[in-house]
Amino acid sequence: QISAFDPDQDNQLTFSVEPLLLNMEVNVETGQVVFSPDHFQSGVYALDFRVFDGHDLVSEHREIEVLDVNRLPQVVLNPSSGAVVQAGEIFNMLVFASDPDLDDLTITTNDLPPNSGFEASTGRFVFAPILEQFRERYIVDFIINDGKDSIRKSILLEVDAPVSPFFDFNQEDDTEGWMPNS
Repeated sequence: QISAFDPDQDNQLTFSVEPLLLNMEVNVETGQVVFSPDHFQSGVYALDFRVFDGHDLVSEHREIEVLDVNRLPQVVLNPSSGAVVQAGEIFNMLVFASDPDLDDLTITTNDLPPNSGFEASTGRFVFAPILEQFRERYIVDFIINDGKDSIRKSILLEVDAPVSPFFDFNQEDDTEGWMPNS
């Protein structure tokens, strides 16, 4: 708000700012200044706040600083919240991440379920549950960091029974496998 008064009170005051910046508005009658800088306007600006009474122009010089604020990375998980995976099947998922500030991103995860893997360079997550994982539930967290801030996205994986005959060659027992009748 630019405040001023005219001791003569003989004229209407007119307010202005020079230079008028992008995303800045001045109410010429009230002196109200609204500045809503976007992310790309960080920096220091030298401004002249002015008032004119029809005869005289008075100006006051000020500097304002617009701080650079980090915007959080954006991430998309597909599926976005969870999945049911049958034992013996392979579940693939991609983690898509971007940064509105164009910062370099790192994607990490922790506490991966058994029989799963994550390749950070491609964002590919693979889960191949075995029969012993039937009825297990896993929450997998993906952490996306832009060097300043990080966000966490999670997915819930539930292991269901196999939908067809299932061979689990990871078990150690005396069976030779299953052979259909000829």
